[in-house]
Formats: sequence, C-alpha cells, structure tokens
Amino acid sequence: VEKRKCCGCTACYNACPKKAIAMVPDEEGFLYPTVDKMKCVGCGLCKKVCPILHREHHNEKTEGYIIRYKNENIVEESTSGGAFTAIAEYLMSKGYVVYGAGYDSDMQVVCKMATKPEELKEMRGSKFVQSHLGTTFQQIKKQLMQDKKVLFTGTPCQISGLLSFLGGKHENLICIDFVCRGVPSPGLWKNYVNMMENKYDSKMVGARFKHKTYGYHTTTMKVDFANGKTWYGSGRVDPMMKAFVRELASRPSCHACAFKGIERQSDITMFD
Repeated sequence: VEKRKCCGCTACYNACPKKAIAMVPDEEGFLYPTVDKMKCVGCGLCKKVCPILHREHHNEKTEGYIIRYKNENIVEESTSGGAFTAIAEYLMSKGYVVYGAGYDSDMQVVCKMATKPEELKEMRGSKFVQSHLGTTFQQIKKQLMQDKKVLFTGTPCQISGLLSFLGGKHENLICIDFVCRGVPSPGLWKNYVNMMENKYDSKMVGARFKHKTYGYHTTTMKVDFANGKTWYGSGRVDPMMKAFVRELASRPSCHACAFKGIERQSDITMFD
C-alpha cells in the first residue's frame, strides 16, 4: 500500500498458502510483494506475518564486547574484527547450519547456507545490497521442524520477518543482525556489475565493499575480474559506494526504519 511500510523481508511471500504472492522489482530494482487476486483466498496470513504491521517490542539488558579474531587473514577478509566467523565456526562445531549473504553466479547478493567452515568465506564482509532471500524462510522452518539447529544472519528487518513468519523464537534458532545503515537496491547493483564488466571486458568474480586498502578509516570498493584485473575505488570515486555513502540508494522503508534502536529481536547484534 505504501512503499515506506514494506521492508521486503519476504515473510508474506513465504507464508502465503496459495502461492498468490510474488516478489517483483519496482522501477528502482527493490522487490515488493504483488498479489495475484485470482489465486488469493483472502485468508489474511500475509498481513498477520508482516513485521511492520505487527512490531515486537523487547525490554532487555544488553552486554557489549569488543571482539577480534586471532587469525589475521580472517580479520583481513572481514569488515571488522571477524566476530561473525568466530561465532559461526563455534556453532558449526555444535551442529548448526549457517545462513548468510553471498554471491550467485551473476554476482547478485543472495542468502546462502553453509555447513562447513570453508563455506563461510564469501559470507564475510559487508555487502551494501539488499539480499535475495527467496524461499529461505520456508527452508529454515523445515529444518527446525526436523530438529536441526540454525544460525541465521541478516538485516534487522530480515530477522524480524523470519521470526514473524515462524510465529516466534525457536529454541534451535540463533539470529545475528547488525547495525544497518540502509540497504541499496539489487537493481542498482546489477547495473553496476554490468557497467564494470563492460568497462573491464571481463566477468566480475569478486567484490569487497569495505576493503582495507587504506585501512579501517575509509570505505573502499575492491572488484576482481576473471581476466586478472582488479579495481579499487574509494567512497569518493566508486559510483556504487558514492550512492551508498551519500544515502542515494537506500530502500524507502530504510528512511523510516521500524527496526532500529537498542531493543533488538536478534540474539546478537554486530557493528564495526
């Protein structure tokens, strides 16, 4: 009804029993639910699981920690101190599967599942793009019903959407979110990938949004290509980073974020 009131969490899409909802990109490339009225039976489940329409409030005490992974290679690959890897590896040793943001074959940001420590590598580091979740929520629900243990990492709105879809917190589920500045458009990122591939006449095979080219104090884009070339661009030069830093590319709901604040629905909140 109003774009500022849709965070694109996919809870409604995953919950619809008639598969009457599709996530369709708008003119800016953000995904929004579109209802097929011929399939809809008016059950209202989509509204019931919407985390913005039914916000959860929590009053809890929090503790803060400064974390730095001892392996310097992990720290170098991470946005900050490598806390995600440390926690994910520990939970994997306890039988957890891990969900986090990675890239598909076309360098689009998607939610992936990892079962081995070596699969965590592409989940490390910031990705300033709203990730494609697809049917991730359905997959997690199925795994929890099978008594499997799950670690899900995502934006605060994605965490809220998952918990709303599940109907609350599950004892075998741990959620990690982060202090989010806003999620740029997947459509904008796709255009950026196409532009860079045309410019370097090669397929993009890697991207690091906060590479430590000049240390921690600046935001640098590092892009790797199949032909061996690499692009480094600071937030003042690289067009994707400029759009993010100048707040030109965020989803409309990010400007009226319903999930910011000290109270979190996640178990752990990370920030750098």
